[in-house]
Amino acid sequence: MIQKLEGLVGEGHYCWKRFFSWWFRGAPFEEIHYNNLFEWLAWSMFVENVETLSKKKAKHVKSIIKLLELKLNHKFPMGYNAEVKAVRYTIEPLKICFRPLLLYLAMFIIKTFGDAILYLNGFSWYTTKGFGYWYRSQPKNQTVEGVEDPLPMVYFHGLGTGIVLCLRLVLRLSKGRASFLIEMKHVSPTLTFEAVGHSELPYQIRKILQKHGYSKCSAVGHSFGSVCVGWMVKYIPQTVGQAVFLDPVCFLHWLPDIHYNFLYREPNTMLEWVMSRLVSLEPTISHTLRRQFWWYQNYLDFEHLHCPAVVNLGAKDEVFPAKTVRGYFEMHLQKEDIKAAENLVVLWEPEHSHGRILISKRAQKKLVDSIDAQQRKQAKCNTSWSAREVKQEFPAALFS
Repeated sequence: MIQKLEGLVGEGHYCWKRFFSWWFRGAPFEEIHYNNLFEWLAWSMFVENVETLSKKKAKHVKSIIKLLELKLNHKFPMGYNAEVKAVRYTIEPLKICFRPLLLYLAMFIIKTFGDAILYLNGFSWYTTKGFGYWYRSQPKNQTVEGVEDPLPMVYFHGLGTGIVLCLRLVLRLSKGRASFLIEMKHVSPTLTFEAVGHSELPYQIRKILQKHGYSKCSAVGHSFGSVCVGWMVKYIPQTVGQAVFLDPVCFLHWLPDIHYNFLYREPNTMLEWVMSRLVSLEPTISHTLRRQFWWYQNYLDFEHLHCPAVVNLGAKDEVFPAKTVRGYFEMHLQKEDIKAAENLVVLWEPEHSHGRILISKRAQKKLVDSIDAQQRKQAKCNTSWSAREVKQEFPAALFS
């Protein structure tokens, strides 16, 4: 991770001081003391408090601090600054904002309305272990131009009200192809606290595809859903023929921006207020993010992409650093071979904030055109990158 951050800093896409300041909730870099950093590293490397670290783990943490001081040419002041608080959301007290039962009733009515629309569009509801999904086979009266057998789409929604928030987008994306719409109750206001994580979800999706007669798919994810697509890319790469990331939070997930912006930042705009009060502090979603969301399981690197991919970024995104992610891709495309560049499409929307892709007809058309063009090219060339499964890593192994 340190080497990757060095690369971003070296290319001018990020800076060391911002990295540490934001992991310490906006505290000035100079006010972060040695024991503050030790406390944060104990969490980020081993998901532990300082008091529970073994001597071996503590020695490892000290070696990382020594390395960081060498890289930064900076000595962290000894001691502990009580005014500086680190981001350690998985072991901090759970933060929730209770809301009236009527709100959940309203959410249920909205979801029922969305379910009716999907049913009228030919989708059928199925359940499997841990979650449910909507499925529709390829419509006989619809085709994808230039693609005789388009990849079935597997769509993962983001945080919020579920599929109903994405109806316009998913109905557009599903034209001419078989479609699976995955409903994840643990990231919606449903009071369902059991999450399906990285060790189960990809393999369940593979079973679902096989059940309906498919071996590969086009995996599409918006926001939190991009993490699920990342799990598929890493753990069942042979199943993913194309990956589509919309407002992705999986790339550079080890940067503090996503975690700070969504879980700690005081809202300044209406959209930020909605994301904070109505989404991140909702009991179900807060429990998922603060008790079942581990940064080291959810990141996706450029090197993991083995298949054609489309990435949609909004320059004014409030959740993740879109410009830094764009620079990250540009940095790698300059170093990789021509085939890597040809297999990646980055759609840049200068005026888009987080979630705008869900309602913008123009952006959706550009997205669908890019997805179809990539599948046409893949069908003609029958090309893909070499795919290998990624082994699970403990977070400490990533600090190098």
